[in-house]
Amino acid sequence: MAVDTATAPAPDCQEKKLLHRVYEAAVGDYGRAFGLLESGIVMHGPEYDRLREYIEASRLRSELARQALDRHIEGHGC
Repeated sequence: MAVDTATAPAPDCQEKKLLHRVYEAAVGDYGRAFGLLESGIVMHGPEYDRLREYIEASRLRSELARQALDRHIEGHGC
């Protein structure tokens, strides 16, 4: 059976590596931000609200990065 080179995965897919690094960075950022919330540092008012907003934005970035990586793996086969 012939291999379709247009859809065959590259042996060393640079795009997958890049998407994986973006995902790892986003997850790391989310973990660090969430760690601040769990650290026991007392925050009130606007400071607390900004941290919660940052945590949610970080969570969303990590989710979107994971979805992009999953789509690439599924579509590219690597």
